[in-house]
Amino acid sequence: MNNIFNSGLIVILSAYFALIVASIPYNEFALVESNIGNSKDIVYVSASSSSNNTAGESSGESAVESSTVVSLITISKGPQGNIVINPQTTTIKTGGEILIFNNDTAAHTIESGTGPSDPLAGRLFGVGPVQPKGYIEYVASNLQPGTYAFYSTHDPSIKGELVVTN
Repeated sequence: MNNIFNSGLIVILSAYFALIVASIPYNEFALVESNIGNSKDIVYVSASSSSNNTAGESSGESAVESSTVVSLITISKGPQGNIVINPQTTTIKTGGEILIFNNDTAAHTIESGTGPSDPLAGRLFGVGPVQPKGYIEYVASNLQPGTYAFYSTHDPSIKGELVVTN
């Protein structure tokens, strides 16, 4: 009797999963798993983009032409429970696109600079706000080759580094 029940449950769950997959719009292309310490986050990536932000980033709201994603950055809880950026250093080419995922419970805006007291804070790029459990795209079309520090305006101790190459 248990085998019949288990088989029936598997069939029902398989049909439910197929229904969910069939309802996903065609422009969405990936689930990305991010592991940081003991924490595991799953984020949904969309291939669509929009141009309603001023720094070359997009929020994934409309289907306007998109560039190729070359890097993923995740804002999430680290092993000690603090919020971290993973990876801390990201390397892309000029014009490369980065998807920034926010797996925190607070919105984050990412700005160039080492912190709010940096004279260049937010002057080279600013992305966001990235809503909790959301993402935003940033295209580094305005950056020359070099190394750029960045931080979260929500918590300036959350820092990373962007390396741009030719």
